Amino acid sequence: MAAQATLHEPPPTASGDPADRTRSDSPTHTDPACVIEKTAELLAQAGHTRVPDTALTTARSHLESVVGDRRSTGRVRAEALRVLVDVHRTQSRGLQRRRATAVRAISEIRQCMAGLEGLNTAELVHHIPLRLCGNLSFRRAMVSSVSGSTWIPRHLHIADRLPTEQQFLDYVATNRINLQYAPFESEAVRLRAPMLSTSPDSDQRTFKELVEISGCEGYIAAPIVSRGRSIGLLHVDQPDHGRISRTDAEIVGVAAECTSLLFEHALLEERLAASAAQIESGLALVAAELTETGRHTHPMGEEFDEDQATRSARATGHEPSFLTPRERDVMREMITGATNADIARALYISEETVKSHLKQISKKLGTSTRAAAIAKFAQLSRNTVR
Repeated sequence: MAAQATLHEPPPTASGDPADRTRSDSPTHTDPACVIEKTAELLAQAGHTRVPDTALTTARSHLESVVGDRRSTGRVRAEALRVLVDVHRTQSRGLQRRRATAVRAISEIRQCMAGLEGLNTAELVHHIPLRLCGNLSFRRAMVSSVSGSTWIPRHLHIADRLPTEQQFLDYVATNRINLQYAPFESEAVRLRAPMLSTSPDSDQRTFKELVEISGCEGYIAAPIVSRGRSIGLLHVDQPDHGRISRTDAEIVGVAAECTSLLFEHALLEERLAASAAQIESGLALVAAELTETGRHTHPMGEEFDEDQATRSARATGHEPSFLTPRERDVMREMITGATNADIARALYISEETVKSHLKQISKKLGTSTRAAAIAKFAQLSRNTVR
C-alpha cells in the first residue's frame, strides 16, 4: 500500500525492548559456526514472538555468504543451507500473513468508506470516526482540522465508552493545540504521512497533556490532505484492546487517503455552492436597485419611466445619449471593476474629476450606488452596436 513507504516510527529509546535485543542478537559475525548458531536462536525466537524482518534479512545475507564461501567445509555449508531454508520459510510465512492482512484491510476500508460520497464536511467529521471504530475495529477515533499551526480536535468517537473517558471528551471539545508543542502531529502534517507511536509516554514528540488525559498506550496520527496541503488529522488507538501495530498504521494511512479524497470533493462542492450563493445575492441586489429606480429624472428635469428610457436606448442602438462622452468613458471603466483611482489613471484625469462625473451620472441614471449605476447603464446599452 502507498502508506507503507512513508510510515514513520519513533527511534528505539529503551534497551529493554525485545525488538532491540532481537536486533542486537541478529548474526553479524563472519565466523560460519557463529552465524549458524545465532540464526538458529533467532528462528527459535520467531516461533513464539514477532521477530523484525530486518533481523531475518540480515541473518539471511550472512548465511548466503557462508553457503557461497568455498573456504568453508562442505558440512558447514550444508548446515548453513539448511538454516537458510528455514529462514526463507519463516520470511515467506510472514509475507503471507501481511498479504492476507492487506487483502482483508482493502475489504474493510471499502466498507468503511461506503456511502460517504456526497456528504458535506460537517457530516464527514461526524461519520468518519464512527466508521473507523465500527469497520476497522479501533476503539477510539478522532477527526481534527489543522489551521496554520493550530491543531483543532473536531469529533472524538469512543466505542464502549467508560465513565473515566468523559474527561478526554471534555478536553477535546474545548481545546486547541499549538502544533509547536505537538511535534508528533506536526511531523505528520509536514510530511503528509501516517505516524505511529508505540510508547507515547516516553516518545518525546507526543503532546503529553493529551496523552495523560486519554490514557493512551500507543496511537496513530494520519494527515487529511487536500490539494497538497494537510488540512486535518485522523487519530486512532486501542486502549485496553491490544497494542497498535505497524500494520494498523498502514491501514489507517490508506483510510486517511480515502478520507482526504472525500473531504476534497466536499470542499469543492461547498466552494461551488458559496460562489452560486454570491451570484444569486448579487443578482438580487441588482434587481432590488432596479426596482427602486424604476422612475428617474431626465437631465432636463423631466420625469420618465424606465421602459421609456430603455426603449429610447434600444431604438438608437447606442449607449445612453443623455450621458456625455466623458461620462460614458467613466462608466465603461467602472463596469470593469475599476476604482476611482484606476479610472483617473486610465482617463488621465484627477480622482476629484472622476467623483464629479460619478455624481452627475448618478443624477442622470437615478441611482445611488455603483452597482445600481452599472446595472442601469448595462440595461440601457443592451442593444449597443458592436
